[in-house]
Amino acid sequence: MRTDPEKLALAAYFARLTYDLFSSAAKEDCAKALRLFLNTLAFLEEDKMPKTLLKAVFEMRCMAMSGYRPDLSACRICKKSAGDAVFFLPQRGQLVCADCKNSGSEEAVSLNGDLLCAMKSAMSSDLKEAFSFRLGEKNLRRFAFLAETYCIARLEYVPATLRYYK
Repeated sequence: MRTDPEKLALAAYFARLTYDLFSSAAKEDCAKALRLFLNTLAFLEEDKMPKTLLKAVFEMRCMAMSGYRPDLSACRICKKSAGDAVFFLPQRGQLVCADCKNSGSEEAVSLNGDLLCAMKSAMSSDLKEAFSFRLGEKNLRRFAFLAETYCIARLEYVPATLRYYK
């Protein structure tokens, strides 16, 4: 990893995010975060999945583990369960349905079933399963955008290591 600047920059971002979110957490949460961090580094070193997917899953999982799990169960306004026409509000970490989409000023990003499943899987499934799904190129770019945007919104700053990675 130390001979690949892109991998090293991404590893530094993962380390910073882990530190920022878990440095004052309970011992049990720190152990889980360390396990996630180390497994993610192993996946990064193996080079068997796109770095974009690895980064997005890590961001979503870190957010969920640190208490910033987005609500992906129902529309935040009318409480209709997540169906086919859902939109994600990355600044809030909530869903809105097609009917309620225009009732807020925040930009809503359209989610298809694959993206919604990817977000849920990244946060909730077994650690190995969280990294095992695949997305098409368009969905992967959208997933990466949503994960990063949500992460930055919750942190309320852009980590210097993320700027360096980009």
